Amino acid sequence: MQSSKDIVWDTTQWSPLIEDRSFLSWLVKIPTEQEQLRARQITFHQINKLEELWRENSMATLEDLEKPGVDDEPQPILLRFRHSPFLFTGSELS
Repeated sequence: MQSSKDIVWDTTQWSPLIEDRSFLSWLVKIPTEQEQLRARQITFHQINKLEELWRENSMATLEDLEKPGVDDEPQPILLRFRHSPFLFTGSELS
């Protein structure tokens, strides 16, 4: 079996995947005019949230981002407890 160092790569046969700021048509189907009219702009934040949802539900859609509680950030927690009169030392248990 040849290693990749032993293989002679003919770079003249390589072709770019992007031309004129678009994917080549053999790689990605060019949308029809009607499909382009149906397209909607989404933000970088929406893309990130959708990718997070896909970790739990691979069938999640942009509509799932509109559901209550999806975009809520968790409440911050204290790293240390403040002094409280309700804390006990353990001697109260005996």
